[in-house]
Amino acid sequence: MTRRSRRFVFALAAALAAAWLAGCSAGSGLSGVDTSALERQADSAAAAGDLRAAADLYLRIAELTSGTTRAGNLIAAARAEIQLNNRLSAVELLERARSQASEAQLAEVELLLARIDFAEQRPAAALERLRPVLASQDSELRAAALEIQGLAQFALERPVDAIRSFSEREVWLNDVESIRDNQRSMWSNLGSVGPATAATGDPIVDGWLALAPIARMATTEDQRRALLQWRQTWRQHPAARILLTDLLMVSPEQATAPRQIALLLPLSTNAREPARAIRDGFLAAHLAGDTGRNADDVMVRVYDTGADGAEAAYLRAQIEGADFIVGPLFRESVEAVLPQSGLVPTLTLNHSLGDEDIFGNTFQFALSPEDEAIAVARRAIALGQRRAVALIPSNDRGYRIYNSFRERYEALGGEVLEFMGYDGAIATYGARITTLLNLDRSNARERTLQENLREDIEFAPRRRQDIDMIFLIANAADGRQLAPQLEYFYAGDIPTYSISEIHDPASRDRVSDLNRVIFPEVPWLIAPGSDTLQIQRTIAARWPERSVPMARFFGMGLDSYRILNTLYRDPFFTSIRGSTGELSMDAQGRIHRDLPFAQFRGGSVELIEDDSLRTRAPEIREMPEPIPEFPR
Repeated sequence: MTRRSRRFVFALAAALAAAWLAGCSAGSGLSGVDTSALERQADSAAAAGDLRAAADLYLRIAELTSGTTRAGNLIAAARAEIQLNNRLSAVELLERARSQASEAQLAEVELLLARIDFAEQRPAAALERLRPVLASQDSELRAAALEIQGLAQFALERPVDAIRSFSEREVWLNDVESIRDNQRSMWSNLGSVGPATAATGDPIVDGWLALAPIARMATTEDQRRALLQWRQTWRQHPAARILLTDLLMVSPEQATAPRQIALLLPLSTNAREPARAIRDGFLAAHLAGDTGRNADDVMVRVYDTGADGAEAAYLRAQIEGADFIVGPLFRESVEAVLPQSGLVPTLTLNHSLGDEDIFGNTFQFALSPEDEAIAVARRAIALGQRRAVALIPSNDRGYRIYNSFRERYEALGGEVLEFMGYDGAIATYGARITTLLNLDRSNARERTLQENLREDIEFAPRRRQDIDMIFLIANAADGRQLAPQLEYFYAGDIPTYSISEIHDPASRDRVSDLNRVIFPEVPWLIAPGSDTLQIQRTIAARWPERSVPMARFFGMGLDSYRILNTLYRDPFFTSIRGSTGELSMDAQGRIHRDLPFAQFRGGSVELIEDDSLRTRAPEIREMPEPIPEFPR
């Protein structure tokens, strides 16, 4: 064979070998061995925390592969060695990976080497290595690089730069847990920031700098108060919602019955009478040891939201060490405090306007007419009354209560045939009722007949016959005008339901006008339990002028105390037999009431004894979804 022939054969063999190597798949080794099984083993070992096995398997795969596949496995092995604290081995593996690494893999190599530099207390070297990595558009690489950069800057006593690095990192994070970890990392380093660090004019940076002296505090209680005061100044700061919730929220492991309770009520407003009744009911339950606890072991502090404002009173209660907050009362006050709730377990005394989830440590309790409307719907359906008409006030509240009734009534198989609004003008009541009952059409037929026959005829107007029940939303004054007219206009035989506000327990004026009207009412007024009777007697003796008119609010105060204590004993409670109804809690922490029913009979109010309804129609009793452990 000539020299030229030998050169040709050698070149051909080299070309064939190169083609074979290039054709090897990522899952195939240089010897043709399939490495996919080894890859699965390595990934499983890493996921299980067996880092030694994972590092060895990744290295073995690297020896059987080439190109970027080999580089990737060398990097994976180095990552495991770093976690095992074998930094020298990791550096060697990363240097070996360089020669066949892609651009993205080279950035990861520099990132891991920077991590090693920082771990070995070379923060300046770590910063230098991170320069090319910070140019990457890969969000995970960028976020990891910014973390190391921020830590290195803290180590070099450059806190402003460090805060900016961590703040920028937050932009690249996609979930709340990662953001919380980022803020926690920053908080843990703020203790090293010296007091001489000047403000920058950047509200994000300056807010973090204002946290630095708080991070250095040794006493937990002092730190808690300082954090709450910081939050008042820096409400819009990113740390105000996530980090402070993490630092201040009571964990389930720490949850104990409260030693200091704050009660927030509008005592110096036009609502002073119901506010005082709630206060007195709450304190009566507390002093009576309603839950078997010694009242001397618990302090109750009362805050006037009328004087201080709801937000200021809520913050002050936290700063002064409240373990549990009850209140505020007005709906707008609840809306105002919700954004700063969640750090201390809170039971508001009204519902927020929206249907959004409320924070895990916040619960809502109200004497809600919507609950009463739902109770009416359940009872009517249980009795087979499946076709209804409604007469309601023409205002937002009236429509809101009506919609609660209609939605539940229709969900349970009923049909609202028609509803009519009234505006409180007595002169319009009759016209509204005749239209609702179709009497106006009946009267029109009478006129047509008389005109056609041209003589007087005997005629009895006939109301519509397809109605099983009437839902009347009215207070006591309007009810005394409307109920007699319903009877006058031939609807006296139709079951008529209302809500509890049709009953004024302090008034005996024309109660007989309401005869036959059925309504849900708080047990405090119509079916008090034996444990409630003694408290009622005490309240009647101390405040005779307020014991009856404000009875529902006394019961609300009593039940607020019961709910508070039940939450600590049984965070998944589905039923409390309370003074304002049978109480249950839904998955959003809202307390709902199921009430007994009463009826006006012979000018007085009588309890309707029909608890068997719940047995005959179990579908109307809906159990709430379980809630996460309290405090959440």
